[in-house]
Amino acid sequence: MLAAVVLFMALALYQIDLPGFYYDEALDVVPAMQIMLAGQPTELLRGIGLRVPGLPLVKPRGLTLPVMTMDYLGAVNTYLVLPFFQVYGFTVFAVRFMCVVVAAGALVLAYFWLRGLFGPGVAGVAVLLLAVNPSFIFWGRMGVSVTSVMSLLAMAALLAFARWRAAGRDLWLFLGAVVLGLGLWAKFLFLWYIVALAMAQAILNFRFRLNRQALLASQVFGLTISQWLTIAVGLTLGAWPLLWFNLKTGGTVQVLAQNIENTAYGVNNRDFFNNLRTALESFRVFLNGGYFWYYGQAFENALYPAMFILSALGAAALVWARYRHLGRRVAFVIIVLGLLVLQSSFTISGLWATHLYIAVPLPQTVVALFAVLAGRWLAPAQEQGLAPPDVPSARGGNSGTSGRQARPWGTLARRALTWALPVVFVAPLFLGDLWVDLRYHQALQETGGLGRFSDAIYGLASYLDRNPKLTPWALDWGISKSVQVITQGRVNPQELYGFQETPGPDFQRRLSEVLADPDNIYLFHGAGSVVYPRSEAFLQAVRAIGKQVKTEQAFFSRSGELIYVAMSVQ
Repeated sequence: MLAAVVLFMALALYQIDLPGFYYDEALDVVPAMQIMLAGQPTELLRGIGLRVPGLPLVKPRGLTLPVMTMDYLGAVNTYLVLPFFQVYGFTVFAVRFMCVVVAAGALVLAYFWLRGLFGPGVAGVAVLLLAVNPSFIFWGRMGVSVTSVMSLLAMAALLAFARWRAAGRDLWLFLGAVVLGLGLWAKFLFLWYIVALAMAQAILNFRFRLNRQALLASQVFGLTISQWLTIAVGLTLGAWPLLWFNLKTGGTVQVLAQNIENTAYGVNNRDFFNNLRTALESFRVFLNGGYFWYYGQAFENALYPAMFILSALGAAALVWARYRHLGRRVAFVIIVLGLLVLQSSFTISGLWATHLYIAVPLPQTVVALFAVLAGRWLAPAQEQGLAPPDVPSARGGNSGTSGRQARPWGTLARRALTWALPVVFVAPLFLGDLWVDLRYHQALQETGGLGRFSDAIYGLASYLDRNPKLTPWALDWGISKSVQVITQGRVNPQELYGFQETPGPDFQRRLSEVLADPDNIYLFHGAGSVVYPRSEAFLQAVRAIGKQVKTEQAFFSRSGELIYVAMSVQ
């Protein structure tokens, strides 16, 4: 585990400022910066916040704390980053270091959960594979934009449930449910995880015949009515900020209603089979790490998808033939993973591979299971590290016992053979992922990031910071929030673009008011990075009042691509 953490931290922290600080990363942390900056009002979604007196790490006076960042995105990262800002200042390093720490925490919790479920062998192989996985590393270090804290909360909940199974105390069941509620508040997409866990519990405890004893015990799918109520209360408590926000505004409900059939990103949720095909392709990309084209080029570990399928089939076969005592545990992992991929066919936004981040470490667990189970099968005299001591092995007795005494040299040989297959099988995946990681870092060093991910954002922020008399207006999405964080709140560009493909009457009205101030400066993306094209409408409005546009400064990527333009009106 320690080796995995060190390796992950080394790969994730290298060139931590690259690619450029992205808008979605800044969205959650701008309110955190405003909380700690006296004199700056805190941005509140739909005007809803929690009024509190002065607190540590915040302004000495009372203030209103944000509850949600978007209608389906809670302010969890806003509060997580506060201690990192306190130690490292309002810096990009502080934000991304927080994300790396969260990802490392998820890795550690995954190890302990897997060790309790399958033993240290499977746990060790799984976390080592996870530590070098490109998707885990590069999404993890930009984890605010993918809300990677969901994986930390998922692992914490699974550990609590495992403790409940072992100790039999419903307090652990309650705590696990509270953590699941926090995950739902962090991002509504976490509902996929909650549904997957509930469905796995139902499937693994379904009975075709009525079980008189279960009925007398008032059990439903393996849990008593009291335990289901405990889960419901815990979920409600953990998700209360989301529930309170919706009682006040109905914002999440409105977004769900507006996007339940056709989303704003063009996804038709009724087109299930095409969406499932896209979800499976996203899962393939999630496995092979080929998502990060904006680093300069997409690299892939092409072996991963095929070896994952082989591992899933092989693990199922080995469990059926020899290790049936692990059947329910292996089935749980595969069912939850399968349901997460299946549910990713439904969305209120887009069908993006980033949504599958919450599935870690389940794919790596499947590979580790097959590798370790196969190794134990080839050398059955050594079963240690396969399962917890209280789980009977297929050969009888506890999992740490052997059916016969082996000579010292024979025992040593068997141990070597036991780990030979896992090493041989896992090494190509491990080394392949490591190669992809290094290629991505090399690409980042050369490009600094492409398009809206370019490190040219640092040059733009520095220019605006050096010219405090200018009032910047961002006429496209993806500029203002990043500049706010990079300049530590000294520069706060106003946004003027709207969320329509073409500018509406409100845009024209506000623009005509803004153009009257000669100290304004207007920020645009270069042609290859535009989200909402507003430059033509801007030029027409300027010509209509008899003025001209002057390019004050242009900002380019390391490869020479125009990324940002700052213009004035004279």
